[in-house]
Amino acid sequence: MLVEVVSKNGVMLLSAGPMPDGTIPTEQVEALHGIGAWLKKYGEAVYGTRPFVSFGEGPTRLTVDTSDEWNEYGAVKKGLDLLNFKDIRYTQKGRVIYCTQLGWNDQVTSILLTTFGDKAKKFKVQKVSMLGSSEKITWTRQADGLKINLPKKKPELGEMATVFKIEVE
Repeated sequence: MLVEVVSKNGVMLLSAGPMPDGTIPTEQVEALHGIGAWLKKYGEAVYGTRPFVSFGEGPTRLTVDTSDEWNEYGAVKKGLDLLNFKDIRYTQKGRVIYCTQLGWNDQVTSILLTTFGDKAKKFKVQKVSMLGSSEKITWTRQADGLKINLPKKKPELGEMATVFKIEVE
């Protein structure tokens, strides 16, 4: 959800609501620790970035949750729980585009980033690497997009989201 928000130039407020005795519920502590661990490893794709020309791609469509009485501005979305490894979100910092794959599937060996198809010729890809993985990432530029071959081993915390670092000229 964090990368979903950041890719659209949003801000996410993380909070923990204490119990009457002042303790923070275990579930909230675990969630905050999980986000912190992910940011420690992949924060480069979040901190100091800007939205890319496309926020992302993938089959999952989020819709406004009209049943939420507090949703006056349409900020609360339905479908966040459906985001998966087929969904991609982009951020950018200088000449680096971060491609965050929202999950991992051991059966998939490559992904195709259609955002980098023929219409995006101005983005001359120089190098693709994966944050959290020392494995060399191979890729090919095709008419229908940028095909990235996934590493054989899932990177640490990859079940949450993995990040490709795409360096462009």
